[in-house]
Amino acid sequence: MHIKISLLNLHLQLVRYLNWLPYAEEADLINVALFGFTAKAWRDANPELAGKSNVRDYATINELNFINFSDIICKIFHVVK
Repeated sequence: MHIKISLLNLHLQLVRYLNWLPYAEEADLINVALFGFTAKAWRDANPELAGKSNVRDYATINELNFINFSDIICKIFHVVK
């Protein structure tokens, strides 16, 4: 339960700053919140892996739950247009 509350709090803090965040895509916003970088930055840093997978393929179960939860919140509140 504490993890979900912490994740929601983190996500809501990000929403407050959306006006100045330079991420146009919802997926980039979630990737930056979770991993600290966009998918493109990961591909550039990992060219040998980028051809056959993406950063989310290496996520833990908790990270995948955060991605799912964040995606739902973004859709509910239409965070990214």
